[in-house]
Amino acid sequence: GGDDGISGDEGSSAVTSSLETTSEIPAEPPEPPTDLHFICSFTSVSLSDASYDKCQKACLKAECCFLDPAHVMSCNRGDPGTERCELYKSNCMVLDKDWDSD
Repeated sequence: GGDDGISGDEGSSAVTSSLETTSEIPAEPPEPPTDLHFICSFTSVSLSDASYDKCQKACLKAECCFLDPAHVMSCNRGDPGTERCELYKSNCMVLDKDWDSD
């Protein structure tokens, strides 16, 4: 019954390749919220977990900005999205701080 294993493998690889072709590569992140600089200010984020989560949620929408430019899902390649990415990056850096070390 070795043939069964081979045909099964072929089937699964076909599924994977079709997924890859249908997955959309993000051209750019969504327009950042107008109050992103406020939501993600050091003061706001350090106030409460809820404030931190709000900033994190906004920043997750621009996840493609934080990927390596070589990554297939990256929108950080100097395309139109880059300007928005810079906005997100400058405001979302606050999330990288080590909040537990004070």
